[in-house]
Amino acid sequence: MRKSTKPRPETDRSTPKKRRDIPKATGNKRLAQQIRKILGKHYANKYRAGEIRLSVFDGRLGEIEITKKQTMSDLADLRIWEDPAICGALSWYLDVAENRRPAKFRIAATVATQLDIAVSSEDALWAELDRLTPIFLARWQAIRAGAPLPQAVEGPSLLELCRELTYRMLAHCNFCP
Repeated sequence: MRKSTKPRPETDRSTPKKRRDIPKATGNKRLAQQIRKILGKHYANKYRAGEIRLSVFDGRLGEIEITKKQTMSDLADLRIWEDPAICGALSWYLDVAENRRPAKFRIAATVATQLDIAVSSEDALWAELDRLTPIFLARWQAIRAGAPLPQAVEGPSLLELCRELTYRMLAHCNFCP
């Protein structure tokens, strides 16, 4: 490989500059304080995990109580949830987003199918979907009422059945006119 004959500008490569070596910005200090305050509030709200209370007795650490915040985000605090139509229609999705309810695909993974999905015809898969849909809906309603989520089934489930039907529909392009 041929080396370049162009002269290189001399640079000091002895030690990289550290953050403390770089002079601080001397611009608008009031603006910088406001930005730090806003960012601090943003990250405090975004990453808050709960509240920690410590009790100290005679110089010794006593009780430690950690209370977890129920919500994972500020989604529940949006004004959109004040609309009764939206709240009624999307309350399940808010509960899923806040980790209070399982997603429907997790429920579908608990409904077993008796077909061999890979070798069954598409008509047989549709018939099995028609048979399993009422079972899924009943399980979903039970979970909405407070029942725990059952364990996912061993072997093929309603979730894999839906995935296979989707692949087959895409294979013969049901979506194109």
